[in-house]
Amino acid sequence: MLAGLFVALATGLALHGLLGTGHDVLPGLSRPRQVTTAVGVEAYPTWSPDGSRLAYTALSSGDDWDIWVSQITGGPPVNLTSGHPGADMHPSWSPDGGQIAFASDREGGGCFVLPALGGPVRKVTGFSVPPERIHPTWSGDGHELACMAGDSTMRITNLASAEFRDLELPELPVVFST
Repeated sequence: MLAGLFVALATGLALHGLLGTGHDVLPGLSRPRQVTTAVGVEAYPTWSPDGSRLAYTALSSGDDWDIWVSQITGGPPVNLTSGHPGADMHPSWSPDGGQIAFASDREGGGCFVLPALGGPVRKVTGFSVPPERIHPTWSGDGHELACMAGDSTMRITNLASAEFRDLELPELPVVFST
């Protein structure tokens, strides 16, 4: 009889654990803080390596996408690319947090780098792919930048020498279609 009671108790506890009580608690925000203030669309957020800043793309008006940085501790966001009236998109922090790479349609289009606190923009590599399809990614040591240069080509550029190599990527299978 004691064995039967033990089995019933163990089964009840197992079912309780699997099915829950029906009163599951949803996670909540403990202290939310607004870090962006644009009136329009804000997209492509990325944390700085130390977690103190957030870089993102914001649409001001028309097709004027800019790269913004917000301090998580407060203060107004800073528009790093306000001098260009076109598309500056997809920010990517350097591993040391000192620079931000981004895609742009300026100077014929391509990948660009600028100091994380603002300053002159430097073209890393150019190609005529729309900026919304270019997603810059830094190497782990911060010496190279990889950018999509076409549907199946990734260009990897050495930032010191400006030498680059193109890497052909395999075609991805279509998972679903509309």
